Amino acid sequence: MEKIILDVDTGLDDMVALLFAAGSPSLEILAVVATSGNQTIEHTLPNTRNVLSYLGRNDIPVYAGSHGPLLRKQVTGGHIHGTDGLGDIPFPVYPVKEEKERGVDAIIRLIMENPGEVTLVPTGPLTDVALAIRLEPEIIKNAKEIVCMGGSLTHGNITPFAEFNFYADPEAARIVLSSGAPVTLAPLDVTTQITLDRKRLDAFETHHGKAHDLFAKGMEFYTNTCLHMIRECPAMHDPCCIAYLLDKGIFKGEGHTLTIDTDETKETYGKVIDKGEGKTNVLLHADPSRFWPLLEKALTAQD
Repeated sequence: MEKIILDVDTGLDDMVALLFAAGSPSLEILAVVATSGNQTIEHTLPNTRNVLSYLGRNDIPVYAGSHGPLLRKQVTGGHIHGTDGLGDIPFPVYPVKEEKERGVDAIIRLIMENPGEVTLVPTGPLTDVALAIRLEPEIIKNAKEIVCMGGSLTHGNITPFAEFNFYADPEAARIVLSSGAPVTLAPLDVTTQITLDRKRLDAFETHHGKAHDLFAKGMEFYTNTCLHMIRECPAMHDPCCIAYLLDKGIFKGEGHTLTIDTDETKETYGKVIDKGEGKTNVLLHADPSRFWPLLEKALTAQD
């Protein structure tokens, strides 16, 4: 069983990543940290708690992460994910368990208590991870791996040059990618190879149960906004990180040395700069036919 810490900015694809991880018995979720990104933390924190409470996973502690990026002015992705960041899905009012420990401190503590055993899985801006590295550099050698979604070697999705997560906090992304920590990156180049088309969503909607119903509600909204805003079917960006942990054979990667453009005066702010061969494992090719059965299995396990 692989120990993981999820760091999420719970929008709709993060929701699927949570469903995916929670329904996969080979993953032990030590904690979930909710950070700002797709929406402000005032939304992403309750979104995260609501998803886990809905699934009956109150055994997983949820911590508050960063309220904004390290330096830049905050940006959000509400136009895609809805006014609350989660497609405005109605949830019951659940009892709230407030964790007093800061999310960044929880990341540090859990990694240092389990040296070499914990994989950190950030699916939003890398603010929390960068802060953890700055506060306790020893986590660089004590983390098993950092598996994150972000960036692109070719084109952006919020500017022509930058992907949203890295654009939302370029300075944090630069710190993490240059830290020397073992990093596997799922950029747009690979996540956009796994898309949810109407036919597949209709097939998912023929199954009824707790997890399938939540997936269907969220993906209906996500599909509609993606088709309206970007004229494309929604990509399973963040769930790719979970799929990689479950079956690395789904993906093919290459070792690169990456940094981030942090000159806010340029239109390339947040762009990934590829400096050639290196140690960051960049996933570039995916086999969607192996992704969907894994997700289906995880949803069914929670129905």
